[in-house]
Amino acid sequence: MKKYLKLIPVFLFSILILSFSIKKEWNYSIVKSFQKTGAELISYEVEGHAKFKTPLKNDEAAKKICENISIYNYSPISTDPSETVIECKKNNIKYTIKTKNIDNNGEIYASVAMSQENDLENINNIRKIISECFKTFNVKPSYSTLVCGKFDRCMNLKEMEYKSKEVFDGFSCHIVDEYCDPNMVSTCGYVHGIKEKLNYGNKYININAALRASKSYDCTYIWIGSPIISVEY
Repeated sequence: MKKYLKLIPVFLFSILILSFSIKKEWNYSIVKSFQKTGAELISYEVEGHAKFKTPLKNDEAAKKICENISIYNYSPISTDPSETVIECKKNNIKYTIKTKNIDNNGEIYASVAMSQENDLENINNIRKIISECFKTFNVKPSYSTLVCGKFDRCMNLKEMEYKSKEVFDGFSCHIVDEYCDPNMVSTCGYVHGIKEKLNYGNKYININAALRASKSYDCTYIWIGSPIISVEY
């Protein structure tokens, strides 16, 4: 029995390392899959969000979130007393912090979005910073990630379908659904081991890629989102 008890710490440590590797590999795959397409980076955004109970008012909670990541120079841009919105920049990263009252029992919904126009390799560090924002409230946020780029030519449908599949080759995932019209392709799928996911009928999805050709600007835009693309395309 003692022999097996000695193996428990090793087993738990292995699970911890595997969990960290999965999360790191997930972000790494988003970066590599985007780079593999050859698209020019426009921007990327990582958002963390969570619900929690606190005696603080929503504006006080927003202030606390800012303090957690050493942001002190900002001006709230929301005039709604039930919601606070703060936008500011630090180290070339744009922060959007939102806190909103959910009910009268002290429950608040908070989101912290960080967006940048370069240095795509910084995604893992951004998630760590967002995690720090929520530590005071003893909650772990759920995350969403969005990468946006473009190609300097207007692709046809066949080319867009090829690029969409090229994105998914980097994830080794199961494709759940595909949609296309003459100017747009959208594909969604599911990767095992990733916490963030959405119900899609009787299945789950946690990765979404889309391409849209623009004749007006003579280019093709590409979005890669997790668990789903959160902007209109």
